[in-house]
Amino acid sequence: MLPFSLFWPKAEAIHASASAVPPVQLTLNGRQVQMPAGSSVAAALLIHQICESGEAEECERRAPFCGMGICQECRVTIDGQRLLACQVTCTDGITVETPKGNLE
Repeated sequence: MLPFSLFWPKAEAIHASASAVPPVQLTLNGRQVQMPAGSSVAAALLIHQICESGEAEECERRAPFCGMGICQECRVTIDGQRLLACQVTCTDGITVETPKGNLE
């Protein structure tokens, strides 16, 4: 595999600075996890392999899709409010629940 630096010379420096960011603690479906500060809740769902976020009226499973709030597929409950996971930044102590609460 080719290193990112061949395509984007600053990629390695950005990756190194991101790893220096202290993590934040949050709860995903009752499980304590850590994420780098500034990450979206949608990223936390994907990284921690929670395969569903929203649920359609037809009871179909949903997951983050567009990453910018347009598709509305990443609706979850964050601290008791229905919000879009891609539009919320992970912060210390937040609680995120998906409709089914499944960890897969």
